[in-house]
Amino acid sequence: MFRTSLLAAAATAVLASQVLAAEITINVAGLDAKAAHAKILAGAHRVCEIETRDASAIEQPYALFDCVNDAVARAMVTMAANKEKASQTALAGR
Repeated sequence: MFRTSLLAAAATAVLASQVLAAEITINVAGLDAKAAHAKILAGAHRVCEIETRDASAIEQPYALFDCVNDAVARAMVTMAANKEKASQTALAGR
């Protein structure tokens, strides 16, 4: 029960942008850390390409880089928070 709750809470990562609040949900259930990170990174690129499309040709690569780094960091924080919440819920249910 505990392990199932923990995995369910850690199964999704949400990537959100600051400017447009664009958001996608990425399912990372059953993936190892490397595959999950690759999937999160690909999702971050999709969101950030939309976000930075209005930037000038000179600014766009830098804006994209910053946006992707921020989106991946936010996804990792969200996953950690979800994992902690699932852990506390599972412990309370004992």
